[in-house]
Amino acid sequence: MENKISTSIQYQFTNAKLFNEIFANWKNFNEKLNAGPNVMREWLYNEWNNLKEILAQREDLIVKDIGKKVTVDDFDITFNKSDSGVSIFFFKFPEYEYNDAASKYVALALTPTMPRYFTLEYSESFLTKERQFVFGEFKIDENTRTRKHINYGTVDNDRLTFFAGLVLNKVG
Repeated sequence: MENKISTSIQYQFTNAKLFNEIFANWKNFNEKLNAGPNVMREWLYNEWNNLKEILAQREDLIVKDIGKKVTVDDFDITFNKSDSGVSIFFFKFPEYEYNDAASKYVALALTPTMPRYFTLEYSESFLTKERQFVFGEFKIDENTRTRKHINYGTVDNDRLTFFAGLVLNKVG
C-alpha cells in the first residue's frame, strides 16, 4: 500500500493557491480585486472549484473535503484601512470541520514595500484536543525568496472582527 498525503481543498486554497496568486500573479489578481467584492467572490468560488478538480485527480492525495459542496455565498471579502492608511482586504472562506491549519480567514495588507498575508488557521489544542485558532503570517523570505510561515500564537476567538484587530495591530 502506498502512502498518500492527507490534505484538503481549504488548506491548499488558503495556504498555497491564494498566496501564489497574490505573489506570483499579482497583475491578474489585482484586476479581480479592483473589480469589486462580487467579482472577487465569484473568482474565489471558481478558483476553489478549479483546484478541487485538480486535487481530485491526484492519486497521491487523500482530499478530506472533496465531497463538500460550496456556493459563492460561502466566500466573502471586506475592506478596511489601518490607522497609517494601509489598505487591507479580508477574505472569508467556507466553514470547515477539520483542524489541520487551513485558514478560516486571510487578510491581505497592501503595505508600501510588499503585501503582507495574514491567516487565522484552524487548529487543535495538543492537550485538550479542543478546537483553537492560530494567528499567523506567510512571508517571502528576502534572502532565499522562499515562502515561510510565522506563527504568532493561538487565539480562542474566531470572529472576523477579532482577526481584523490582530491584523490592524500588526500593520499599524
